[in-house]
Amino acid sequence: MSVEAVRLKQNITCYAWQPDKPKAKKGHLIFQTNMWRKTGPRRGHSREVSVLRRARLAVWAHDYVFLSPTRTSTTLVFAAPNGTIEGGSTSTDVPGESKQFVSHISTIACNVDLEFIDDILTIGNYPSHGDRTVPINTLRDIMVTQPNSTVDKTIRYDPENNTEDTLNELALWMTVAPITNGVSVEGTQPLYDYKRNELPVHVTTPASGGPNDKWDFSYIENFISVSIGASAIGDSSSWSIGDDHKVNITSHLSQPKLDPSRPLVLIIPPAIILLSAIVLLMCNLRLYRQARLPIMRLATLSEILKSSQTTSLREAAVSEMQRPDNPSGLEQLVIKFEGLGNGLWGLEAYNEHQRLLGEQELYSRNPSTITTDTLGYEGYSH
Repeated sequence: MSVEAVRLKQNITCYAWQPDKPKAKKGHLIFQTNMWRKTGPRRGHSREVSVLRRARLAVWAHDYVFLSPTRTSTTLVFAAPNGTIEGGSTSTDVPGESKQFVSHISTIACNVDLEFIDDILTIGNYPSHGDRTVPINTLRDIMVTQPNSTVDKTIRYDPENNTEDTLNELALWMTVAPITNGVSVEGTQPLYDYKRNELPVHVTTPASGGPNDKWDFSYIENFISVSIGASAIGDSSSWSIGDDHKVNITSHLSQPKLDPSRPLVLIIPPAIILLSAIVLLMCNLRLYRQARLPIMRLATLSEILKSSQTTSLREAAVSEMQRPDNPSGLEQLVIKFEGLGNGLWGLEAYNEHQRLLGEQELYSRNPSTITTDTLGYEGYSH
């Protein structure tokens, strides 16, 4: 028999490749990727990935490109710390603090080119005469969501009438199957153990691994192909039997947030601020009580005018006012907030020798402009 179906056309090519020198962070190796862009659909991808410092095979996505609405090419990187990938590139350039765990890293890159195409699957000997094939599924039967749509609405794939319809996002999901089918340990990229004549084994623990030098191109290429097939079968087998016949593949975008595992640490900064405010308040209350100040007063303009109506300060101001052609010399005064007797408080003016200003000193500072009548008047007022 022959059936019409959608085929995942694969082209996997691996080659020796060496990434930039990794960084060390929180006991992990940090590798840079080309997945992130400032604008466009790549804004949600990661700039860097974390890899455990263990003798296992790690995998991550380094870059991708949409070649057509139904075709995507992704570059996967496979790295074997303290191991060997036959034909790969080996580097000993690792961060200093990680050298006690990792002496070298063997890496390769694999371009995974995947395209959705309509094809005919023939089982057994199909006669060549005019018998029609059995349609199972076609590209036009695939339901897609409009890009950048805020409405959860799917339509049939129709690139002729809807130019925004694409399947390359779905193809991207398929090309990274070795990552999505893996297990993340401590928030790092998936790790695999080598197993001869079988698929590699998922690593679910950060414990040290065993020998890591049996990897080669053909083994890894076969692993990628089987992972893609497993993803396709798993997704298609989960299709509902109802009328919608759709599979939802959900993407999760990581957002920076506070670490909920350390709530007590987050309490420390506001606690220090509150404690400092309480200490400052208690010190102010104690000082006011010792000085017998009647009330806490702010340094507003009205309060300053109220407190500046003392004899020494008014005399100093009058003295300076009598010299309109000279700059003010009030900045040389020392101002103190003191008790004036009879329960009164105000600002007193002192000279540079901490001596309270009086009439004689004001007269000596400006004998040409201050008259005896003025001083007498001020003295009478006092």
